[in-house]
Amino acid sequence: MKTEIDNLRRRIGRLPVTAEELGIGEEIAMLDDFSEIGREDPFLLEILEERVSEAENALLVSPFIDPPIKSGLDAGAIEILRTTAGIPVRISFENDQANAVTHLLVGGASGFGKSFFQAGIASACAASGIPTLILDPNRCYRKITSIRETHKIVRFSHLRINLYEGIHGVPVAVSDQVVTREICATYGLQYGEYEIGEALRDIRRNGKPSLPALISHLAAKRYSGFSRRSQYRDSAVLILSNLLEASGSVFDCAVGMDLTKIMRHNVVLEIDELLPIHQAFFTRFLFEMLHLVALSGRGNR
Repeated sequence: MKTEIDNLRRRIGRLPVTAEELGIGEEIAMLDDFSEIGREDPFLLEILEERVSEAENALLVSPFIDPPIKSGLDAGAIEILRTTAGIPVRISFENDQANAVTHLLVGGASGFGKSFFQAGIASACAASGIPTLILDPNRCYRKITSIRETHKIVRFSHLRINLYEGIHGVPVAVSDQVVTREICATYGLQYGEYEIGEALRDIRRNGKPSLPALISHLAAKRYSGFSRRSQYRDSAVLILSNLLEASGSVFDCAVGMDLTKIMRHNVVLEIDELLPIHQAFFTRFLFEMLHLVALSGRGNR
């Protein structure tokens, strides 16, 4: 009985609605109560099985809707899906095309095939000569033959990135602020943001900042008497040192790789080596850099 209930919960977890939204929240709770006291209610389980099956079948029957009229999603170069009516949905990522798509959001519950759907798009883009960049924390894409044949797979440990390298065309003050904000937002360092920003300005007066240089500068800073700023500084040094240590030699450099050059190629970027919190930071950092590249006019995609 417990195994059947657990299986039912897993199926509900894959749906885009909750048990309460399906109207079976109380019934699931009743089954749990029965299971705890060793009782069974096959009739109730049968009702729940039928309700969940109906929800699953509804998704299978109509997973896609027709694209809006004049949306341009039927005239692109790359077919990404077909609706239940057989209408192809095509998109292009070329800026000179009227129906170009610059960002694509793929949503759905776990197990719905989002990764393989995106892998199909990436393969189609590669075949069309369109560069793509993929974050692959679960090594999903490396298992797909078409991805291995059309993309270069770069492990995180092979990268060399100076977080404060800056983007040509973007004021360094803006770039520094963006990176510092992402660090502080990810690691809860809001009170240390001022200390980091001040240290970066000091370093830039005499040279070029990097993560190791920033840590050294902060660690050497002294305050007169008892000051909360020293506590904020100590927290920043601890967090930044942990980030540097956990990332191996990726951020331990004064001159890093040019991310804009990397992004001009078909690349699968694996960040498995990082802990979840560092994966979150690096993902945030990378997309902020993509944003700065777009603002500077250096990126075409």
